[in-house]
Amino acid sequence: MKYRLLLAAVMVFAIAGNLSAQTANHIVISEVCGGGGNSGAYWKNDFIELYNPTTSPININGWSVQYSSATGTSWQVTNLAGTITPHGFYLVQEAMGTGGTTSLPTPDATGSIPMGATAFKIALCNSTTPLTGSSSTGGSIVDFVGAGATATGYEGTGPAPAPSNTTSVERKASSASTAASLSGTGSEVNMGNGYDADNNANDFVAQTVVNPQNSSSLAEPALPGGDVTPPSVTAIKVLTSTQIEINFNEPVDSVTSSKSTNYTMTKSIVVSQAQRDISNIKRVVLTVSTMANDIYTLTIQNVKDTVGNAMTTSASFQFSVGVLTIAQARAAGTGVNVRVRGIITVANEFASPSYMQDSTGGLAVYNTKFSTSVKLGDIWEVAGVLSNYYGLMEMNPLTDSIKISSGNPLPTPKLLYSSGLSETEESELVRVNRVKFAASGSFAASDSNYAAGDPYGPMTVYISKYSNVPGSQIPTDSVNIIGVVNQHNDVYSVLPRTLADINVI
Repeated sequence: MKYRLLLAAVMVFAIAGNLSAQTANHIVISEVCGGGGNSGAYWKNDFIELYNPTTSPININGWSVQYSSATGTSWQVTNLAGTITPHGFYLVQEAMGTGGTTSLPTPDATGSIPMGATAFKIALCNSTTPLTGSSSTGGSIVDFVGAGATATGYEGTGPAPAPSNTTSVERKASSASTAASLSGTGSEVNMGNGYDADNNANDFVAQTVVNPQNSSSLAEPALPGGDVTPPSVTAIKVLTSTQIEINFNEPVDSVTSSKSTNYTMTKSIVVSQAQRDISNIKRVVLTVSTMANDIYTLTIQNVKDTVGNAMTTSASFQFSVGVLTIAQARAAGTGVNVRVRGIITVANEFASPSYMQDSTGGLAVYNTKFSTSVKLGDIWEVAGVLSNYYGLMEMNPLTDSIKISSGNPLPTPKLLYSSGLSETEESELVRVNRVKFAASGSFAASDSNYAAGDPYGPMTVYISKYSNVPGSQIPTDSVNIIGVVNQHNDVYSVLPRTLADINVI
């Protein structure tokens, strides 16, 4: 905010904006203690605490807090840097006295200004240029507080109450705030310090419970009520073999989200560090011991949002690291994002899906654009989410694909009996010998299942309408059939790709 100077018996700041406004839309000076280190004081240092009552992070690089005595005309400057998170605090430590018993929480900025205990003037500025005069009209002023009866500068009709060696001046959470409601078990504890009617006399209270808060303190909402729902995870992303990114659905507080013991992993992976992103406080990055290419489960618990809502139950998430074998990917089950590499055994013979396999198993990939791009014998690396389509495990959606090589010999079809068609061979290229169809005539133009059997029992052959088989004669003799194993509900079948896959003996 910018202020106009009024000249009266003393120089004061006019009230800017709407007097009925309760919550500031900018960084405010939330608490000031100039009695630190004095006789009888609890804290060893003076301090100035800032608060961000908005819902957005605010960068304060190049800003400063400036101090002048109650009647002084010169200003001392402490430079600031960093970002204040939504509803978060920022602590500026000033000079240490010879009294006091306790060090301040870790400050976010440090100065050496010896402040007055009972009266002073403090300005928050968006520059580091010193102010001038008993009470400044500088356009760099973002917030201002004059405290004590002798202060010659203040916002509004008068200065904030006078503090002492053992008390501070604290900004209210609402117009009705008192020192008691803002401390202990008061009704406005953890409700922030965002009330700002631009009138120091009414915006602050003399606080006997002096509680300096820094950027690691629990964020506080600007007003009571609102969010009562704990945070949830929207995405897990592997950054490297030793780093995992977690994205929450809302901002999370810096203390619980940065506690490594709130995160555990399977397969003896140790979480050594958790760090909330200062510029995106919905994001946390974990540092872990080296993960091999495999499937892991991450369990998260006790993380709070910036309002203080904590996860009431732990939440577990499966994810993959690196290029897996198809068998590893299939073992992970549906809903897991995996990356695999294999040779294309079915391209667009069925339109979609395509099929690929490696030495450990086969997998369907459902994506029309992918199916029209691949050719038999290509080796592709693909990534996507595993899903269940009537019992068939397929990669859908496909999120990434890259061609590795082409013209590779196809794997030799696995020789099976009709009784061997099962989940183990799903999506693999197989061969079943001496198959006899029950039907006669021509293969239908639509997708169709055909009853058949070999000497070991019955089986189903599925003919895709997109292949070149429909319209051709159904063999009356026994045939050897090559195809991929498909599942639809509880039925496993063989899908020949072309007429050439149905060979009369």
